[in-house]
Amino acid sequence: MSHFLVLGAGKMGVVLAKDLVETDSRNKVTLVDISPNQLRHAEEFIKNKRLFPLQRDVEDTKQREEIFKGKDVVLC
Repeated sequence: MSHFLVLGAGKMGVVLAKDLVETDSRNKVTLVDISPNQLRHAEEFIKNKRLFPLQRDVEDTKQREEIFKGKDVVLC
């Protein structure tokens, strides 16, 4: 089992997150974006309980530690 972190819920990030949760039933994916609308769209498109949308600003150094903590692989 791996916990992936995908930075950005644009077209590429959403497709990548979907592929990761569908490829292996043990994978978890945290999808981070600053936009709540992008995350809502991603949730509607992916529809998987192993997707964890997280509204954060990766450019904020204080939030970055929380975002990266406990993740095995980071993709951006």
